[in-house]
Amino acid sequence: MSFSRILQISSACVFAVLTAADTPERLSDPDAFAQSMPQLSEQRDWKEFATEEEIALFEGPEHEWPTVPLEDYDYEGFDESILGSPVPPPGIHPRILFSPEDIPMLKERLEENEMGKIALWYTQYVLDRTLFDPESDDGKQYAKLVSGDLDGLEWSEEEYVTEDSFFSPKHIFKGYKPSWSFTIHKGYLTRLFNGAALLAHFNGDDELGRDLAKATANYWKLREPLIDDYIENSVVYGYRGPDEWRGMHSLVGNFTLAQNYDLLAPWMTEDEKEIMRRVIGKATSGRRGYGTNGPTRWFDTNWHTWDLAHVLTTLSIEGEEGYDPEVVENAVPYVEAFLTWGINDQGNIFEPNGKIGAGLQHQILTMVALARREMGPNLFGHPHLRKLSDAQAQIVVPQGGFAVSNGTWAHYRFDDPHFMLAFYPEDESYHWLGVQFASERDIVPFETYRSEMLAGKRNYRRGSEASNFLSMDNLYFFTDAQPETDSKGNEKPKWDREHLDLSTTFIDEDRGTMVVRTSGDRDALFLFFEARQDLVHLGHNQFNQGGFYLAADGVMWGMTGDPQQKQSSLDSIPRIDGEGYGNEQYSGAVKVDFLGAVDGKILTMATADVKNAWDYEWTAPFHFTWNYPYAEKWELSVDTDPEIVKFFKGTQNWKSRLWDHSYYQMNWGPTMRIKGRPVEYAYRSAGVVHGDYPYVLVMDDLKMDDEVRRYDWIMQLPLSVRAIDRKGAEGVVLMQETAETIRPFDQRGRDYNLDRPVKGAPLLLVVPLGGKVIAAYDPTKYEEDTINQAVEISVNQEMYHNRRGQLKSTKALSIGRDGKEMNSKVLLIPHRAGDELPTITYSEETGEAILQWNRQTDRLIFTKENNRTRVTVERVIDGVKQSEESL
Repeated sequence: MSFSRILQISSACVFAVLTAADTPERLSDPDAFAQSMPQLSEQRDWKEFATEEEIALFEGPEHEWPTVPLEDYDYEGFDESILGSPVPPPGIHPRILFSPEDIPMLKERLEENEMGKIALWYTQYVLDRTLFDPESDDGKQYAKLVSGDLDGLEWSEEEYVTEDSFFSPKHIFKGYKPSWSFTIHKGYLTRLFNGAALLAHFNGDDELGRDLAKATANYWKLREPLIDDYIENSVVYGYRGPDEWRGMHSLVGNFTLAQNYDLLAPWMTEDEKEIMRRVIGKATSGRRGYGTNGPTRWFDTNWHTWDLAHVLTTLSIEGEEGYDPEVVENAVPYVEAFLTWGINDQGNIFEPNGKIGAGLQHQILTMVALARREMGPNLFGHPHLRKLSDAQAQIVVPQGGFAVSNGTWAHYRFDDPHFMLAFYPEDESYHWLGVQFASERDIVPFETYRSEMLAGKRNYRRGSEASNFLSMDNLYFFTDAQPETDSKGNEKPKWDREHLDLSTTFIDEDRGTMVVRTSGDRDALFLFFEARQDLVHLGHNQFNQGGFYLAADGVMWGMTGDPQQKQSSLDSIPRIDGEGYGNEQYSGAVKVDFLGAVDGKILTMATADVKNAWDYEWTAPFHFTWNYPYAEKWELSVDTDPEIVKFFKGTQNWKSRLWDHSYYQMNWGPTMRIKGRPVEYAYRSAGVVHGDYPYVLVMDDLKMDDEVRRYDWIMQLPLSVRAIDRKGAEGVVLMQETAETIRPFDQRGRDYNLDRPVKGAPLLLVVPLGGKVIAAYDPTKYEEDTINQAVEISVNQEMYHNRRGQLKSTKALSIGRDGKEMNSKVLLIPHRAGDELPTITYSEETGEAILQWNRQTDRLIFTKENNRTRVTVERVIDGVKQSEESL
């Protein structure tokens, strides 16, 4: 179905706002289009907040973005057999990701490893309790669909797009309750159909295949009127443009519709195939997935890759009636663009792991489909993708089981190592990551898994269990990760990464990230520091520019207060008068300047100018939000950072709108600033001083104005960490409270002493340099005449409401001081109970600190230039002097 045909079947109002010169990608006259639609014409124009000179910056031709040269591609270790046999002629199925003759190979891949055996067995187990159980609601619906008796199968009102409701179809017939795991991201029954279809192929079960074919065709026959309604009314209600896949994708179950046809076509009659082709054609032809109607440079987030299901769905009718080849041809450069811009040249993903998982799978599956058809280069050799596994290994803390992937849904594990192993079976980092995040409960031998499920020790409806259900989405996921073994064949500890041969320091200056560990040992000191200077638009980012994570001796000491929240009050950044960076619900974190890092034998330290994070927030092009009441207080201006100008320059005619929004909802505009809490300057440096006694140094130079204000240095703590009274300590001592670290009851049953950890328990000494500490973990009032010397240290537990409105608690260490500026230098010294602590002296006059152990003496020399503090570390060991300095 062509784009013009889409227009013909859409609402009459479309004719007034789209001209013959428009395409699915571009508007010929965006200003005229905006004036013709009330929801666009009523929005404020970004030009209201810009000067003529600023407006002119964004006019002119688009920037020509480079692509990665083919000579830089690396195919070593790529398993080309994963691409399967040649694509069959049109009308022969399966065809999207594999061909009919590849079925035995796919089955063998599953049967030869434990994860695959679990998937095969679990899929049958679920089907026996859903589709194949005549007493279940699923079984009753399935029987009616197979028989063709469709009376009583009706859709609820929420399956229709309306003017005043959020469109979120659930694919459930009215009056029926799902028996299994449900997700709004996929069709429910259609997902079950796909798992059953794969089993029918693997087992050569033609009777099952024929029943599924009838049920599927009847299901989509019933659903077709919903698609017709959406095509007509999504435009009427201004929900989506007539040429957009976003919105339609949820109506057709994302990738499940395509699988229904591709897997079951061999058992379908011509009439049934006609139904499927017609539905798929209506859903896909003439449309564009999110971002494939915009500049390739913009293609960098999970929203973009998630919508590649549009390409896969289109390919299900490749060469048949209703097929729109332009959908696939148009998408080719975007699939490549994600590898260039969504993953950088160090292997860092633009967004956090917690948001990229499903989108990355669709990206890889689309790469399989394109490589099978030789459309564009085989992207599996793209150098950015090849570095992904090592970059992911670098952000895992030394003790394992925790990945620092910064942003909203932060420190979420990389979900796809098993999936990626199917394509790169020899990649040691993917094997390590797969073993690293394999819990004893979720990844077990097949026989153990089966016995636990049959004994009722597992809930087959649980979301994590449901990931074992077979579909074409996850068919490549079930690949066992092989643990490393020692010379005797025994498995090494999961955290052991010696064989990966990775550097102990990982610095990405383009992104603004520094990860440093003092060794490959489990108890190594680990510091993650990040100040994103690669941002050009809103994303899943937290207000934590310059924030850090800290681990040592197997304990997480510093981390985010809530991985799903974005407000700065939950991260390790300073506060001024009790407040941090912006926390607006509809705004985002901004680009700051990562000034660089030094990596020496004594000192590894990064430095950032984070002034922007205080001065403003970003609203990105959410122009429709400017009409909302909360935006009345916003002071808006255009961001003219050269990289941001380059990103938006000349892109006015593209239909793409950032952050999932439609050109029917939002006008074009560049990233905009919301005035925040401006400061004169704000610098942060953080790093590790190496040696026999490694420790962390964090330095902050921050000034808002000439008023006396409260400046607090903050480190977010796990709830299990608290302060203890430790005699001889220069500052506050933190301990993780567990059964192993607290001295137990004595023989007479007296209470154990919470401030007397067992010998060898991990501890963290926190020492602020300068001023007079007047209270350790219990702040008290002080006299006015001590205001310039008093330093208050406290560990506070605070309550907050999360994104779901639930009341939660967080804990933070605060080092506070009143004054006209913040010139903070904080030492974080990991040690164990019973270890020698250093003697620490500091002179405000000379700007020097001396840390003295028996075997190590460090002299820290602090100098300040242009409002930023630098440090030189001088060390004398056995009479030999060494010296290194920060930027």
